[in-house]
Amino acid sequence: MIEKLQHFDRRWIFLILFLAICGSIMHPVSLSVPIEPYVQRSYDTINALKPGDHVLMAFDYGPSTAAEIHPAALAMLRHALSRGAKVIMFTLWNEAVPYIQEAINEVCVPLGKKTNVDYVNFGFKSGGTTGASVIEGMGSNLKAVFPITDDGTPYDGVPALQGVENLKDFKVLISISAGTPGIDEYVRYANARYKIPIVAAVTRVSAPKEFPYVTERQIYGLCAGLVGGAEYEELIKYPGAGTAGLFPLSVANLAIILFIVFGNLIYFLGRIGSRKP
Repeated sequence: MIEKLQHFDRRWIFLILFLAICGSIMHPVSLSVPIEPYVQRSYDTINALKPGDHVLMAFDYGPSTAAEIHPAALAMLRHALSRGAKVIMFTLWNEAVPYIQEAINEVCVPLGKKTNVDYVNFGFKSGGTTGASVIEGMGSNLKAVFPITDDGTPYDGVPALQGVENLKDFKVLISISAGTPGIDEYVRYANARYKIPIVAAVTRVSAPKEFPYVTERQIYGLCAGLVGGAEYEELIKYPGAGTAGLFPLSVANLAIILFIVFGNLIYFLGRIGSRKP
C-alpha cells in the first residue's frame, strides 16, 4: 500500500484542489479577520481626509496580480471618496488601464461621483523602467505631465484640479503596486523629495521588503495581499471581493498543507518499511 501511495498520480491532487476551491466558492462561509496595525494605519490616514482634499492614486498592477490587490484598490477608493476627497487616478502600467475603469464603474458611479468634478482619470503614462520621469515631473508640474485627462478634457478645464500644481498639493498618495514601477519608486521620488504621505497595497509575497518603509514612516500604512484588502473592507464596513475570497483562499491553503503532511508521512513510512529485513 505504501509503495502504491508513493506513486500516487499527482493529477488527483490538482483535481481535489480544484474541487475544494469550487466547493468553497459555491458554498461560502463568512470569516472574520483580525485587523493588522499596518492596515489600521492606512485606514486612519485616509479617514483623516477632509472634503475637498486631493488624493493621488496609482494603479500599478496587471492581470496576474489583480485578484490579489484590486479589492484593496476598490476599498481605498471608496473610503477616500466617502470622505469627500477628490481622487486623481493614473497608472504607470499599460495593463492597469482596464482596472481604473473598472474601479470607476464599481465605486465612483454607484456613489454618484462625477468625472472631473469628484475624480479624475489621467489613464496611462509611460515613465520608463522605473517611472522616475513621470513621478519627478509630477513633483514640479502636474500639468506638464498630464496636459489632458483620459477623456480628452484639458487640464485647466477640470474643476477637480483647481489649485493643484504638483505633488505638494496632495494630502496622500495611494499606491496599489505589484512591481516596478511601483511603491519603491514612489518612496524614493515622491516621499523622500516632496514628503507626500503614502499608503499602499502590495502583493503578499512582496510585503516583507516594504515593512522597513512603514517602520520609518516613509509608508504610512500597508495592505498585504487579498487578506489586507479584506481587512480594509472590514474597517469601512463594506464587504467586497477581498472578504469573499478569504474562505476559498483558506480552503486552498488548508488543502495544500494537508497534501504536504500526507506526502511527508508516506515518505517516512516508506523509509521505515525499506529498512525492515
